[in-house]
Amino acid sequence: MKKWVILLFFSATFIVGGCSNETPAPDSLQNEEVELGRPDGLFQTRMAAFKPKYSKHCWEDEEQSCAFEPFNPTRALEDGIPTKSGPGEKIILGLSADANSNVPQPDNYRVFLYAGEDDPGTPIDVIDNKITVPEEKGKYYYHVIAEWTEDVKGEAVFIFSITVKP
Repeated sequence: MKKWVILLFFSATFIVGGCSNETPAPDSLQNEEVELGRPDGLFQTRMAAFKPKYSKHCWEDEEQSCAFEPFNPTRALEDGIPTKSGPGEKIILGLSADANSNVPQPDNYRVFLYAGEDDPGTPIDVIDNKITVPEEKGKYYYHVIAEWTEDVKGEAVFIFSITVKP
């Protein structure tokens, strides 16, 4: 009798739990909150990819909004090695395509160019996630604000320097 009760119990458990074909609806998966990590920049020149220096990031929610202001990154980059570039070369802005990252690509970028420590900075055009370096040789500093404005809302700041050589 005891064996029959145990057998009946396992059979009922298998039938009820094992045969359930219920999967969550796609909408319910999309509405789950995903913990976003730190964005990791990966920019590309004609010759090579390089990682800009990460500065800070912020993800918006009901209690917090993000609004980073540009700053001159000259001092923060004075010990770094600048990326080499040719005059008028394009730099492609993007994030690392790490399979473990859950951070989507930004919706747009705001980029500011600095020619030195006393330069107040100049906003530069970003077209198709690309910027164009100056034609004149020299060392230049960039402040990049990646912005998420759609499903994910937030900002991240990256800085880097380049040396333009003919």
